[in-house]
Formats: sequence, structure tokens, C-alpha cells
Amino acid sequence: TELRTEGGSRSLTLRKIKVNKHQKLKDEQIVGGKEGWFIYSHKEFIAKYFFDKDKGMLTKTALQGDATGFAFFSEPFAEGAERIVYRCTNITIPPEYFVEWYQAHWTKATGASFMKAVRCGLRLVAKEAKDEENLVKGRAFHEQFARIQLDASLLATQFNQRLRVLLPVVAQSRQWHVSFLPVFVYQCFDITYTDNTAWVLVEPELDGKFTKWNNNAGAVLRSVAPTRGRDIVDASSHSDLTVAMSSLGLGAIHENEEDEEEDDGEMDIREMDVQEVPQAFSHYSFEASNGKQLVCDLQGTWNSADGFILTDPVVHYISKSGRKHKNGATDKGSDGVVKFFKTHVCGILCTSMGLKKH
Repeated sequence: TELRTEGGSRSLTLRKIKVNKHQKLKDEQIVGGKEGWFIYSHKEFIAKYFFDKDKGMLTKTALQGDATGFAFFSEPFAEGAERIVYRCTNITIPPEYFVEWYQAHWTKATGASFMKAVRCGLRLVAKEAKDEENLVKGRAFHEQFARIQLDASLLATQFNQRLRVLLPVVAQSRQWHVSFLPVFVYQCFDITYTDNTAWVLVEPELDGKFTKWNNNAGAVLRSVAPTRGRDIVDASSHSDLTVAMSSLGLGAIHENEEDEEEDDGEMDIREMDVQEVPQAFSHYSFEASNGKQLVCDLQGTWNSADGFILTDPVVHYISKSGRKHKNGATDKGSDGVVKFFKTHVCGILCTSMGLKKH
């Protein structure tokens, strides 16, 4: 069964864009409008941004190398709960072809069809809102996703560090490590968008088999983790949080608290399965944040050389004021946290890392 991300309850207007999940493109060095690529370069490429944790906002940064802009394929090949995904690449236009490939066409209504550019750098993907309401939010919509992915990335770094301290033999192999893709936001001039400005979130394209290990509603990929019943405790409002979390033994958790429970016997870490990592990381994120948030909806690729390379996480945030959806429509707050622990079963990895059972 496919693990789907649960979105918000708001009624949104889906954009009329067809997603081709079977899309196959030729890996050619030159991309062009005639082949279906939208090219933004020079005057049409405005800026590239990253989320600056210290400033708490998107901050401009330069394109790498000799890139003069970027291009994305006109037809999306994937979609999530809130976004559609296009294949994308940074591009450059050689000086000797600037007039022929770009300048002679960009002022004309049909000029985009004749533009050309050369790929440069890694293969990328570009993400846009799949509904009209979020599309018009532009920068703000993508800034939130960039912030969330950075927050998850920082927690992943802490998780890896804790592995190295507590399980140094295991941590020597990167197959146990967790990382999240770096993300950037591109701003381009395009008269077909609100205020003549297009905003897209850009990240490297993942190589390998794409897998989703858990979602934002307590579901777990059955082949990698056991579950212990799927009755949902209703914690949709903050007033229900105390009752709901108490029923699961949850409370404010601090990293310096000692686990008073005794082990049921010695565990052999050699029996650990690397597929325990995603669930253990979600569990860890709750404890590392002192019970304020939980990272889930873990999806991406895994290989023995790099470990788990993830993207598009959901962060459930528990607000004392009762604020909902701080991290977007897929943030289920306390309800999402309760659902995670309702099905989560700690394995050898959770226990070896000193994570509390709930």
C-alpha cells in the first residue's frame, strides 16, 4: 500500500496541469524550447536564495560556476501533497551563441520556443505549488519549505553525531547516516505569473530507488518496521493534548533525562537492521526538540555509501498557544505526534540510542 501524505482540510483549487509519471527525457547537453524546456537566463533570471537560519529568512546567493540561469521541463513528472515536480537544470549560454540562442528571441511572443542553452552542474528538480492559492503566495510558500528542510537537516546532523558517540562501531559506516537535500529558491521574470515573477524551489535530483519509509499520519512502510495497532487517539485540539499524550506515556522530554526503565535483556547491535533508521530518526527528533516537534514523512533514497538521503519532510509542531499548521497544511501538530507514537515500535537502534519508549 502506498504511503500517502495527508494534507490540510482547506479546500484548494488544483491547477490544471497533467503529471506524467512515466516521463523519460534524453540526457542531452543542450536543452531548448522546441524540446519543451522553459529557459530563464540573464534578464529573465532574477536571483537565487537559500534559507539563512540566523536571519530567519531567504538570503541571496550566487549561481555556481559559469551558470547564467536555469531551465525546467514544461511537463511535471511527479507530485506530492502540495507540490508538483519538474526536471530542471542550471544552464549557461556561451558568449558566442548569446545573440543566436537568446537575445534574438527573448523579446518576441514566440521567442521562448527558439531559445537554447547548455546544461551545467548536477541534475536538479524544480517544485511549484499544485494549487492556485499557494501559487500566488510565491516567495512565502517556498520559504516555508526551505526552512522546514533546513530544520530537519540540522536535526539529522545531531542524530548522526549521537550515533557516533553512542554507537561508534556502527557509525563508522555511512549507511546509517541521515541527511536532507540542500534546497534553494529561484526567482525569475515571467509574464504568465502574478506580478510577472515565478518562484520555484530547486534541489538536486535523487539517484536510486525512491522509497517512503513513513508518512505524517503514523503509517510505516510495512516491510521495514512493525506496528502495534492503528487506533488513533484524538488530539486534534490543544485541550486534548494532555489526555491523548498521557494515554501514550508522552510528556515534555529532555535529552538529559535518564531512562529509568530497565532493559528486558541484553541486545546485540549486530542484529540491528539499517531500515530501523528512519523511524528511529523521527523518534529522535521529538526528544531532541524537547517534545516540541517531530520530523516524519521520511522519503528519498538509500545506499550503503551515503545512507539515507531525504527530501520533503513534514514537521509536526506542538504549539502551546494552540496554533495549527505552523509548518504548512501537512503539519498535524499534536495529533500527528500521537499518531506516530501510536504505531511506532522501538527497535534495537532506538533503545541503543537511549530513546524513551512511549
